[in-house]
Amino acid sequence: MPRISEPVLARTVTYGVVCVLLATAAAGVEAWPLTSYRLFSGVRTDARTALELVAVGVDGPTVVRPDPTHPVLATTTYRYDDLAPASPAEREELVRAWLDTAGIDPADVASVRLDRVRSTLDPETLEWTEVSREPVLEVLP
Repeated sequence: MPRISEPVLARTVTYGVVCVLLATAAAGVEAWPLTSYRLFSGVRTDARTALELVAVGVDGPTVVRPDPTHPVLATTTYRYDDLAPASPAEREELVRAWLDTAGIDPADVASVRLDRVRSTLDPETLEWTEVSREPVLEVLP
């Protein structure tokens, strides 16, 4: 079997790795250790729009903030987008899980609203200020 010279082997491996990385980025694949490098690709401005879950009870509205020490559900707030297209049973299941994670008893809640919140960043204090809030969806737990 003929031996491949080291420079040819080095170029082949290098070109192969670069091609795989470029294909991964072009396809938008997030398969560790390959990534499309989206972490730093978004433009950051002084305005943002986010979704918040608000539990409405006897005491008034309360923003649902999952316990950050909860090992699973604390990082699932990105799934708020999934509430609108979900079936009513799935919505109820997701909302109950988030209420549980936030330490809110579903029996004390009349309804749960999904709100779209627009905020701006104050350049002096570097704190976000809510500009508008509009309800997107209402779920009965």
